[in-house]
Amino acid sequence: MSSAASLRHEQMHSPELAAAKRVVISGSVAFMSQMRQIKNEFDRLGVRSVMPDDIDAGFNVLDKRSYMSFKKGISTSHINKIKHPLTYGVLVANFDKNGVHGYIGANTFAEVSVAFSSRKHIFLLGEIPRQYSDELTAWGAISLHGDLSQLVKMYEASCRHETAQLRFPQF
Repeated sequence: MSSAASLRHEQMHSPELAAAKRVVISGSVAFMSQMRQIKNEFDRLGVRSVMPDDIDAGFNVLDKRSYMSFKKGISTSHINKIKHPLTYGVLVANFDKNGVHGYIGANTFAEVSVAFSSRKHIFLLGEIPRQYSDELTAWGAISLHGDLSQLVKMYEASCRHETAQLRFPQF
C-alpha cells in the first residue's frame, strides 16, 4: 500500500474519525420541522447529525429552470453528505403524507439507495412502506417504529467504542 493510501486508510480508522461519525437525516421537505426536532434530539443525546438544506429557505425564483437547477444542487449536496466517509448511516423521517402511511418520496428513496450502495446503515423512523418493502428489507433497512433508541445504541457501540480508553487489570 502506498504511503498516501496507507495514511488515508489510517485516517479512516482513527479514533478521532470514529468519534466524528454522523447520521444523515433524510425525508420529504414537507417534514422539515420534524427533521429539525430529530436533529435537536440527536444533539441532546450526543449523536452527531446533519440534515438536508432547506430547499425553500431564501430562494424565491419564478423561473422554473433556475429552481430546478437549485433543487439539483441541493440534492447533490445531500447525496454527498450520505456518501461521505464520516457518515455512519441514514435516518429516513418517513411520516404519513397525503394519505400515504410512512411516506418515502422519489428523492428520499434515491438517497436510501445511495446509502445502500455506499454501505451505510439505513434506518426508517416509521414502518417500512409496502411499496418498497422488498428493496428496503433486502438492503437491511431497520424500522425504528418511532423510537430512536436502537439507532442511538448502535451508533454508540460502533462510533464511540473506538475512543474508549483501554483499562488493564491491576496486578
